[in-house]
Parts: sequence; C-alpha cells; structure tokens
Amino acid sequence: MNNATRRRMWIGAAYASGILAMMLALDSDTLTSHTPYLKLTLLSLCIGGLALCLRAIHRIDHSRSDDPRKPLRAALAHKELRGTASLPLSLAVGTPLMALFISTIAYSYWRAANYPVALFMTAFAVALVAGWIWLLRHRLQPRELRIDAAGIHSPDFGLIDWHDIVGIRRNYIYQFGRHIETLQVCVRDPARYRGRLPVWMQRVSGQSATSNRRYAPLAIMLNGYGIAIDTAYVTTLALRRRIASAFVEDWEPTMSDAEIDGYLVAHAPVAAARAQPASAAAPGATFPQRLQAQQNAGATLSTSQARQHIRHRARKRRWHEGAWRRGVIAVLGVVAYVLVKGWLEGLFD
Repeated sequence: MNNATRRRMWIGAAYASGILAMMLALDSDTLTSHTPYLKLTLLSLCIGGLALCLRAIHRIDHSRSDDPRKPLRAALAHKELRGTASLPLSLAVGTPLMALFISTIAYSYWRAANYPVALFMTAFAVALVAGWIWLLRHRLQPRELRIDAAGIHSPDFGLIDWHDIVGIRRNYIYQFGRHIETLQVCVRDPARYRGRLPVWMQRVSGQSATSNRRYAPLAIMLNGYGIAIDTAYVTTLALRRRIASAFVEDWEPTMSDAEIDGYLVAHAPVAAARAQPASAAAPGATFPQRLQAQQNAGATLSTSQARQHIRHRARKRRWHEGAWRRGVIAVLGVVAYVLVKGWLEGLFD
C-alpha cells in the first residue's frame, strides 16, 4: 500500500472520528438513560482516534525517507554526488561454494569413469575459482563514483574534467534481461580516457582507444553505486552549466564532429560572456559582453517570477509544517469543551 492510499484511509478515519465526537458532544438526549461516564468515555475514545489519525497523516506528509528527490536536493545543495559499489556478499561467498559443488560432481563422474564430463566440470570449476580470485583482487576495495566541482571521478576513466565534457545524456542498456542505467558524457579527445581502460574492457564495452573521432561518448555505469539516473543526470548537468565554456545542451550520439564544432563555435560568445563580470556590459563593450547584458535584461522578469514561486513554495511549506500545531490546538479545544461539559453536568462532583 503506497502513501497516497494510506493517507486517504487515515483522512476518512479522521472524518469519522471527528463527526462522532461532535455528535456525542452536541447531543444531550441520546444517552440520558445511561450514566454520564459512558458519554465521557465514548467522547474521549473519539477524540483519541481523531488525534491518532491526525498524527498518522502528519507523519505521512512529512516522511521523506522514501522521497526519490532527497538525494538530488542534497547533491545540488552540497555540489557533490557520491556512490559506492563493492563486491556483493552473495557473489563473494556463492562463487567458491558453487565451485566446490561442481568439483564434487566432477569427482563423482571421475569415479564413474566418465572422464570427458569430469574434465569439463573440472575446467568449469577452475574457471569459477579464477574468476573469484580476480574479483577479490580487483573488487574487494569499494569503488567510488563521485561527481563534484572538479568533474566526474569514475573508477574506470579517472577524472573527467568539466572542460572536456561537451554533452550529457541518459542512456539505458538492455543486458541479461534487465535495463542497466548509464550516463553518457561526450568528451573531447575520447581516446585519452578510453586508453585508461584495460584492453579486454575496451573490447567488451566497444569503447576502443584507437578511435579517430574528436568527440565521442563515454558510458558511465550507475548500477551498483546506488545512484538514480535522474539524480546523476540533473546533478551533472547543473555542475557542467557552471563552467564558462561552450556546451551542447541537446547532444545526441548521432551528432558528427562537424555538427558539434558548429554548435560550440556558435555558442562560444555566450560562453565567453559568462566569464565576464556583471558590470562589464558598458557602452563600447565587446559583442560577448553586450550579448550577456541583453540576456541578463531578459532574465530579470523570469528571476522575479522564480522568486515569487519560491516564496509561494515557502508559504506552502510553512502551512504544512504548522499542520500538527493546528491539530493539537483543535484537539485541546475539544478536550477543554469536554471537561467544561463534564463539570457543568456534575461528573466531577
């Protein structure tokens, strides 16, 4: 059951408890044949149920443990995104156990004089043990993927500087019956980064260091690091836009080197203008400075609208944060009414 369904159920229970409490508090003829303490007990139960429902609704509204945007907000606030991948315990323990099991089967076939099958099973067990040893040597230490102000720190490619990145794109690779999330970054001189990969990994991934292209994408795997692809994409895009250099906003892998060069040349004045101070757009300024001043003038209205939107969201957040206080005040008011009503009817004499 998701939070929205749970919230609707608690709201319905709160309405029912509140209506019953009001009916018991305002009706003075229904329970005249019973003891006054029965009315007080039923009213107290309804008030307690209402308070419980309000508390549950407040916890659902303010619970951010399962909010997928929480890592993104933290990454944009700290200008850094980290993810760590280590060797799964199931793989580290299950591989030698599987090799031992296959060795036992191979021994049984050897005892039965079925030598071809025994040799095949033995070779398979040796391959598993060799792979397990390689995993322990290369993946025993946790691998960290970090995106910060310097660039993208990839365990495979090393540091990818922001000035070398000219395009960013989400990508999904379908392998082994599941989608693998990858972040494609188009870089200058891709052979320099691909040369940091082992030769066998270049062949498996298809990212050869002998490519003659001046711009080519690098695939950064996100599965295993605990980083959502949307969080990685938005954080990477936000940090890249802070760099005062030309950048292909809508880059696609099908773009040729000539198209990328044309885009970068066309947007070079804008990139140069970003590096200039805000007060540089004076009479007689250069074209990049005048272009930046024009963009700043056009962005004034959007900035004002953004501030109004932020203030509206702040008021809405304060309204939600004060919901529990209003709930407590309402419950205390009802309890005070019950106490006064009980005192007037002589329940406390």
